[in-house]
Amino acid sequence: SSGINAEYGESEISEHSTLSPRVAMFLETPLLVVLSLVGVITVVWFFFFKSPSPNYQRKFTDKVVVITGASSGIGWEFALNISRYGPKLVLAARSEKKLKELEEKC
Repeated sequence: SSGINAEYGESEISEHSTLSPRVAMFLETPLLVVLSLVGVITVVWFFFFKSPSPNYQRKFTDKVVVITGASSGIGWEFALNISRYGPKLVLAARSEKKLKELEEKC
């Protein structure tokens, strides 16, 4: 027997089990909750203890970056963000008006 009653989703771990109540509770916790907690812990870890960001200024200076779809969405945001690091930008999109607007912001 697997320890789980598949028909009712109930655990067969009884009060008389040799497992501590905490371990028994953990074994009865749905996998989704456990994975959610792991995700939250991971986000908190990287927020407070992340390694220093690489030197993007050095990586993109004197480089050419070609961005297609730069008039909206991800292309627009990427162009705005990458322009801070000093590359030469080649922007392509269907809307010339929006490209001019983006050019002014970059």
